[in-house]
Amino acid sequence: MPKDTISPHETFEVHELIAFKASCATKAATLMQLATDDELIQMLQDDVRKTKASIEDLRGLLHHAPVSSAGVTATGTTSTNTH
Repeated sequence: MPKDTISPHETFEVHELIAFKASCATKAATLMQLATDDELIQMLQDDVRKTKASIEDLRGLLHHAPVSSAGVTATGTTSTNTH
C-alpha cells in the first residue's frame, strides 16, 4: 500500500473518531445553551470550536483512504466485486 494511503482498518477508526467527536460537539453545544456561568459557556464554546477543527483534520485523512465510506473509490467506481 502506498505511503500516502491509509489502510481500510485505519479508515474505519477515523470514521469512529469523527462520529465520537461529533457527538461530543453536539453535547457541548447543548450544554452551552443550558449553562448560565459565563466562564463555563466560554469553555464550552472553545471546546466546540476545537472539536470542529479536529473533525476537519480527521476528514482530511479520509482523502488518503483507498475506499470511501460508501464503498466507492476516488474515481467513482465501486470497490466490491459483484461477479
